[in-house]
Amino acid sequence: MLYPYLEKQVAFGTGKGGYKEWGVKKFTVDFYNKKTNTIYEIDGASHFTEIGRLKDEYRDGLLHLLHGINTVRISNKEVEMMLLERIRKVGVENFEIDQ
Repeated sequence: MLYPYLEKQVAFGTGKGGYKEWGVKKFTVDFYNKKTNTIYEIDGASHFTEIGRLKDEYRDGLLHLLHGINTVRISNKEVEMMLLERIRKVGVENFEIDQ
């Protein structure tokens, strides 16, 4: 794993009565850094629609309100670029990601 200190697929609840109050019981995040209380979300195309952005804003705000968690959003394209950069740093030449 590229970042072993990150926990993956972590669920955060909205507490007792959370569904009634917030409309959701829990959120599952892509990656979580317990030390910095930060989640990292990898965003595909659905996150760049108007509805996707609104859902993300609501979710990020609620996670911050209930758990003090900060969110960092990274696009799929950025992840691919970071992976390529790291692969090239370790000396693998001419490595390409299939599109």
